[in-house]
Amino acid sequence: MKGFTLIEVILSIVLLVTLSLAALDVVRNTLNIKSSLGESVAVHQQVNTVMAKISMDLEHTFIIHTRKEGYNATERSTKTIFDRRTDGSLRMTTMVRHPRVKDAHESDQTLVVYELKSDEDRSGQKILWRGESKVIPEDLGADIPMVILMNGVKDFRVSLWDGNRWLDSRWNTNRSEFRNKLPHMVRVELEVFSIPPENQEGKDASELPTTKSVTLVHLPRAWGLKEHRPYSGSLKW
Repeated sequence: MKGFTLIEVILSIVLLVTLSLAALDVVRNTLNIKSSLGESVAVHQQVNTVMAKISMDLEHTFIIHTRKEGYNATERSTKTIFDRRTDGSLRMTTMVRHPRVKDAHESDQTLVVYELKSDEDRSGQKILWRGESKVIPEDLGADIPMVILMNGVKDFRVSLWDGNRWLDSRWNTNRSEFRNKLPHMVRVELEVFSIPPENQEGKDASELPTTKSVTLVHLPRAWGLKEHRPYSGSLKW
């Protein structure tokens, strides 16, 4: 019986190795795509959770009119504020807290603060922080405990509707121009890096893909208040 020649055996081995490498490359690419999609889905889910949290805080924000009888600046026991600062931070009194201990010195009325700070460990990236007090403090500018809401943030922006246009400037309900006036609408923009920080090693922030989420929140407790400016024309996005 005639067997295979050496050349035929070598060609068969080369062909088998080539096909195996091609199949391995396909499997590797599939796993990489699956991993990337998994990372992207995880980031999207976290972004959705964060935006839902911010929306909930905004929807329940409230202020007490400084001219309301028994609630002037010196007599009232509960002070309120909505303060969007020029650095992008947001400080507001809202009713979202759930007291955890019975008869504890806690309230559903709380001071919530959002701040965006640079990530000292990752160049070009930021961290979104959120703070919540047990009760509304007497000093509305006081520091309160902060926790990380999200890492790997590129930008966080809050714009306020003044009745005619979107504002990125300061809005403080305890100061003359915006005293006792809540914006009727708030636009929140959150842009994050699509790859989680723990998987970014060796990659420059400028080369990383990003995901951006935008939501529009109506403030129910603002509808009884006059808008800062009369509406004139179409809504500008």
